Amino acid sequence: MERFPAAARLRETREFLAVRAEGRMVQGRYLRMSVLRRPGEDPARIGIVTSRRVGGAVQRNRVRRRLREIFRVRRAQFPAGLWLVVVAKP
Repeated sequence: MERFPAAARLRETREFLAVRAEGRMVQGRYLRMSVLRRPGEDPARIGIVTSRRVGGAVQRNRVRRRLREIFRVRRAQFPAGLWLVVVAKP
């Protein structure tokens, strides 16, 4: 089983705010994604947000685990320096 390293995650508030302020947003029925390219950075990184409107703790954690796994498996396909914030909708 492969791990999802901490270096592949957006963790700090300023990182999330930078993606929101400077990046582009695309939304669909179930997800809202904001993307920011940062040339010269390390491999792609992701931040996942699930509010209480998505459901109870079990459901929110399940959504986060699935999104992390999708990103982990396809991480090599994303260009280096890409920051991605995924917001799950209810």
